[in-house]
Parts: sequence; C-alpha cells; structure tokens
Amino acid sequence: MQTYLHLEAGRVAARPGHRVVAVSLLTREQLQAAYGRDQDYPVIPPGVDIPPVTTPAQRRIARDHLGYATDDQVLLLVARDPWRKGLPTALRALSRLP
Repeated sequence: MQTYLHLEAGRVAARPGHRVVAVSLLTREQLQAAYGRDQDYPVIPPGVDIPPVTTPAQRRIARDHLGYATDDQVLLLVARDPWRKGLPTALRALSRLP
C-alpha cells in the first residue's frame, strides 16, 4: 500500500529538466526531512519587491505602457505549467469580479 507521502516523494524525485524549488528555508528543511537531506533544494522566495504605483497618473502611465484600459481587469500568473497551477480557476474567479 502506498502512502500519500510515498506518492509525493515520486513527484519531487530528481528528473531531467525538473527542479524542486523551496519558497523558504523552512520549506527546504521540510522537504529535506521528508524526502532526503542529500537533495539540494534551492530557495527562491516568492514575490518581487516593487514600489507601489501610488498616484492615478502613474497607474495610467503603467497601464498605457502595457496596453490596458483604465477599467481592464488584469491577472498575472507566473507558472511553468499554468493549467496545473490553477489558471482555469483563476480565470473563472476573474470573470466573476464586478
């Protein structure tokens, strides 16, 4: 009988062209504890520190530069496999916004 942990171990096993990346040192420690300390899990923290667009004029300039109208709703999903990362769900949610 395979446990969930055993099935997950197969997902994080090294394969050509694939790399498991941790989002924090704690996550890396948890991966190493669960799947083996000999694995190298690089840490790439989530997010980007971008100063907020604080004025309506700056926001309008940014939207114009990217080709978006003032009332366009915009979604950014960064993923190698957007279908597995929830793109359909995100698009459904976006379509329900007023």
